[in-house]
Amino acid sequence: MNGNAAPVGAILATKSALLLDFDGPVCQIFAHNRARDIAAGLRTVVREHNGSVPPHLSETDDPLLVLRLVDGLGSPGLTRALVDALIDAEVTAVDSATPTPGGHEVIAAASATGWKVAIVSNNSEEAVRAYLRRHGLTAHVDVVASRYATMPPSLMKPDPHLLHRALGGLHVAADRAVLVGDSATDIQAAHAAGVASIGFANKPGKGAILERERAGAIVTSMSDLVAPLRTGHIA
Repeated sequence: MNGNAAPVGAILATKSALLLDFDGPVCQIFAHNRARDIAAGLRTVVREHNGSVPPHLSETDDPLLVLRLVDGLGSPGLTRALVDALIDAEVTAVDSATPTPGGHEVIAAASATGWKVAIVSNNSEEAVRAYLRRHGLTAHVDVVASRYATMPPSLMKPDPHLLHRALGGLHVAADRAVLVGDSATDIQAAHAAGVASIGFANKPGKGAILERERAGAIVTSMSDLVAPLRTGHIA
């Protein structure tokens, strides 16, 4: 474990529900279906509907940000078309998504030791469920609180909406849960929901970002969580 082992153990010792972001802590969803290609495909949908692509949509290769920006254009029909296109792209992507080292072990360890487990993700519910089925993880996850087809994109993290759905589905109070996420928006959503957080610094520079967002603890490997989950207790 790294130097954050003590705070990680202290956080986990007081919780009973583990909330996991999907893309990052569990897998790399766009490992072989590049995010930039999917973002380009979404811009094609915009062009087909609008005849052109607003300049600010060409400045990002993040498909989720493209969806969020398109929603801001105020065209429900276009937003719905993008939602459907992104669901299809994500479901295709999980067929070749790369598991994050230690991520599956974290889910299994939590499930085996009595934790309630939820996936909380801006990625589509269809894609998350497809990935869990493909890797034999469905039985270890109690709740999937992910972007659903009728959800306004504005409710994606950092909005706490999905965390509230996870807590409601698990029937646990916010102070009994901890979210593991690899982005600033994950930590921001955790703060907004009153949930403890553990940052997963899986890339250079991420640690500083997660620390700046006041993550409760930071790990550089998902494997750092396995032993505390297995040896800790549910308070």
